[in-house]
Amino acid sequence: MPILSLRLNLTGLGPSECHIISSYGELQHLRDLDLSFNPIRIDGLVSLIDPQYSCLRKLKRLSLVDCSINAKQASLISVSKLEELRAQVALNYLNVSHN
Repeated sequence: MPILSLRLNLTGLGPSECHIISSYGELQHLRDLDLSFNPIRIDGLVSLIDPQYSCLRKLKRLSLVDCSINAKQASLISVSKLEELRAQVALNYLNVSHN
């Protein structure tokens, strides 16, 4: 039975662990991922949502509350890039509050 929801809050995960999670084929059916309160930064976010790096194409909800993603970093992901990603992934909820 595939894993559909995964919560790894406050576990010390960083960008390299996000890359591992996003490329781990056993998680390809994941729909809901919550990595809140981990210092994943913008590199971790990109690993999770960019189809070039991630097998999480069925992911619908991603919560990254307080994950050390600052406004300057977040601005690197343009609206057009997000729209392009939406065409390739199922993501319809992204929470990056308190960063």
